[in-house]
Amino acid sequence: MPPPYEIHPESPDPTDTWLFDASRCDVPARDVMSLLDADEHARASSFLFDRDRERFALSHAALRVVVSRYVAIPPRRVAFAKGRHGKPRLSPDGSGVAPPIHFSLSHAGPFTLIAVARGRDVGVDVEHLRSDPHFADMARRVFTSEEAAEIEALPESMRAAAFLRCWVRKEALVKAHGDGLSVPLDGFRVSVDPESPARLLAVRAPEIAGTQWSLADVDVGPAGVGAVAVAGPTLALREFALSDADLRVAAAGD
Repeated sequence: MPPPYEIHPESPDPTDTWLFDASRCDVPARDVMSLLDADEHARASSFLFDRDRERFALSHAALRVVVSRYVAIPPRRVAFAKGRHGKPRLSPDGSGVAPPIHFSLSHAGPFTLIAVARGRDVGVDVEHLRSDPHFADMARRVFTSEEAAEIEALPESMRAAAFLRCWVRKEALVKAHGDGLSVPLDGFRVSVDPESPARLLAVRAPEIAGTQWSLADVDVGPAGVGAVAVAGPTLALREFALSDADLRVAAAGD
């Protein structure tokens, strides 16, 4: 794994994303359960299907391994709390102060995508690339009229990717804000073209209007789409991959 945050005074703090692909992982979920806390164990046990339970365990173990790099403590000792609107955050340390590390987790199919930022709200979203005959109707119902029209105007072969790209860009921003229930997806407009950079084009929702937001797409390979959003006028993105070896080493540690 690369070194933790390297802060350069002449540049903005980076926003890091970490991709973990469970389909390429040969670490059994039972081997990482020791990294999880009681709440995570309870949530894992609530899944009906083994595959869902295993992917939950692996994704949350991956989150602990990643976050531990930024706070310099073992993954199993990373303590989480509920922040504003229930968004997970790091618990305060012994002095009552929480580390200034913000993070976000998303998983879809085999993909887990984690974003980490210092001192700024951050959100991330990932989706497995797929086609669905209901995408056009969903776009008309939940996106802005401009976004829906742009998707419909694209060649049919590009519409599914455009819908999902628009979706993850929007969801990343909503997650960065922290209260997904209060921000309607048609309350702001993002770029739609899957071959164009992620951009926030217009904001109508008052919940997010008072903050500057930056968006970026995240490369998750040909089978998925991902995006990250941070509060602030700039986003210096660094993209990393988490391997099953990283999980194995963490699970074997003290």
